[in-house]
Amino acid sequence: MIEVPEGVVLIEPGKSNDNLYVLLEGQVDVHLTTPDQPYNLRLGQGECVGEMSLIEACEPSAYVIVSAASRMLVLSRDTMWSLINASHALARNMLITLSSRVRQGNDAVRYSIHRQSEFESLAFVDGLTGLHNRRWLDQAFRRQVERGQRDGKPLAVLMVDIDHFKRFNDTHGHLAGDRALRAVAMTLNDNIRPGDLLARFGGEEFAVLLPDTGQEPALAIAERLRRAVSNAVSRHMAGLPAISISIGESQLRADDTLESLLDRADDALYSAKTAGRNCVRWA
Repeated sequence: MIEVPEGVVLIEPGKSNDNLYVLLEGQVDVHLTTPDQPYNLRLGQGECVGEMSLIEACEPSAYVIVSAASRMLVLSRDTMWSLINASHALARNMLITLSSRVRQGNDAVRYSIHRQSEFESLAFVDGLTGLHNRRWLDQAFRRQVERGQRDGKPLAVLMVDIDHFKRFNDTHGHLAGDRALRAVAMTLNDNIRPGDLLARFGGEEFAVLLPDTGQEPALAIAERLRRAVSNAVSRHMAGLPAISISIGESQLRADDTLESLLDRADDALYSAKTAGRNCVRWA
């Protein structure tokens, strides 16, 4: 039996472990990565550590650090195996302990995968509008362009810009500007088809990709989006000053890349702005 003060590293990767430690009093923390990271598992009275490296006869894979002054029963490798061979009850308890460790490990892996999935999702979402962001656009739009090129099917892109947005911000304030961005984003989202792709391109600009869509239906969709915003028919526009949008449309060509397709849509958007805004133009 030993007394171990707080802060002692009991077990660590790279150093062989020949003992099983049973906690009679106190507390230890298990760190799967490095000691300066938060602990992954906290063990207290009646629990044990070190059994995995003894049974597997390999180096430990985690740090075990005493996080509160502890009193421990220490069993050597030979003693542990002698007790297991002599006592079915002890062997059963050891199996239960190992099963618990495996379950805790599985829970940690599931949590890690879930958190990674959350972080990956957030990396593709614009925090203000809730739409997909430019990073997502570059990947998702590019796949659709390549598919359209491969299958020889029509595809359209719309570039959407909020008219006089700087003036809107200067007049009504940036909080109202943020509300306007969210309102336009949600109005666009409400008025596209289920298979269409929508993302915030940057600033007050949005991009819409319309798969399997020729110019005539693409322009009809663009006009529907323009009316939905300028006529304030969306519930998202309630309480906001008048807002309008300009839209540029381009069709996929045989030699297009995503960049050239977006450039032509942007040129068409510029034409819509120079034509007086609150209208749709195409390239």
